Amino acid sequence: MNKAVIQGWALAVAGVAVLELGSAPARAQESTVEQLQELQELRVEVGRRRAELQRELRLLKQVMGEGAVEEMAQFERSLGGMSADEVAAELRMLREELERLRDQVVQTQLGAREERFAVSGQSRTRFEWNDADFVSGDADLVQLMRSRLRVVGRPYIDTRVVVELQDARLWGEETEPSDADGDQVDFHQAYLELEEIYSRPLSLRLGRQELEYAGGRALSPSPWTNRGQAFDALRLRYGGESHVDVVYGKLAETGPQDVRDRNLYGLFGTVVQQAHRVEPFVMVEHDKRSGADRLLRATAGLAAAGSGATPTGHVFGYRVEGAFQTGEAETRDILAWRGAAAVTYSGPSWTRPQVDLGTDWVSGDGNLTDADERAFRAPFATRHRYFGYMDLFGDLASGTLERGLADIYLKGEMSASEEVRLALHLHHFALVEGAQNKLGQEADVTLSYTFNPACTVGWGGMVFVPGDAMKATEGEDPAFKTYLETTVRF
Repeated sequence: MNKAVIQGWALAVAGVAVLELGSAPARAQESTVEQLQELQELRVEVGRRRAELQRELRLLKQVMGEGAVEEMAQFERSLGGMSADEVAAELRMLREELERLRDQVVQTQLGAREERFAVSGQSRTRFEWNDADFVSGDADLVQLMRSRLRVVGRPYIDTRVVVELQDARLWGEETEPSDADGDQVDFHQAYLELEEIYSRPLSLRLGRQELEYAGGRALSPSPWTNRGQAFDALRLRYGGESHVDVVYGKLAETGPQDVRDRNLYGLFGTVVQQAHRVEPFVMVEHDKRSGADRLLRATAGLAAAGSGATPTGHVFGYRVEGAFQTGEAETRDILAWRGAAAVTYSGPSWTRPQVDLGTDWVSGDGNLTDADERAFRAPFATRHRYFGYMDLFGDLASGTLERGLADIYLKGEMSASEEVRLALHLHHFALVEGAQNKLGQEADVTLSYTFNPACTVGWGGMVFVPGDAMKATEGEDPAFKTYLETTVRF
């Protein structure tokens, strides 16, 4: 009986010692003033309890006599030789408490690193002079302005809300200087996002949001246009750098009692392996309205890109993309395609030279009177990035009279200094269908100047020389365009 009592008190003393030692790693992890105060209080409490136990052990030794004193001393010396299982069984509660404390410290540190609110935005103005009528030479001058204010709120470590206001206008759109209607102000983005759902690489984004897939050829935020593009959508993502996205978007709401809406469905994958990236996707546009609006169009495609570097720092890359469309548009069967391929080079010198040589092909319809629609349509894709900065082919189908588009291009860029970068893009355009198919050649020269880390200035000058097909439908004179753009970000 006496031995059991002695073992119990000795184990209690050992437990207090383990508690004090186990708290040392936790002390090393904590950084805030409140946590240091808690640790100081814990140290005082450990010292107080140890002193109480030592006093009670001395009383036990006096009561049990000199023989018990020697027995207790031997037991205390042998306590360090106990097996790990025995120690774990006796001190389980203490160790669980230590682990809970460490987890709490880690979560507190992570939460402290996250800002509760973050504010950013941009103000962009662009002057455009455009003489693209191919006939009269009368140019159009416009001043575009876009202002965005973005607020990101993070009420919890894995929850955030994004609200982005936008004012996009042409100078002079307001009826008079005192006009304060705010007709051009809207929410460009407004969504909530849940991250790491159930501690899995699963996230949910719900609300008005930008979407971009297949390099902007499937869906794009269209950053060049003044208003941009965003979707009322749900996006469910699983994975990290390699991931899969499930997307549902509402393109048009016909009314609360009418189910004939216009919807968008998509499944988009991204696989990243070292310097290579593959993006397969399937996208469906469904307009349930009747008549000329009736549409069921499915687009399936694949985009792949990659690069490799030589020992001297020269980088060679490739891009390959393709898509196929099928479905029904009113009473016509859809059967269309597009394809693109390019090889790229980047140099190691301070000028950072870059050269792209590639081609884009978009199918057209050679017979507009039959029951098939063979012109490829991409209403939510970006065109400015790929088909010339003059933006003559804003809609790939109607911009080519449904006859398709072929583009062979050579693009070169280099830095003249740390602040200045120059680019020259050359395009040869042709129609895919029809005997008279030469559209013409376009040359784009651009300059980008970094005034400071927040402000950039861009200039561009373009010329388009029409071919036989363009002369037959538009005119024989060359077309010109220039712009001057200033962007400030904060």
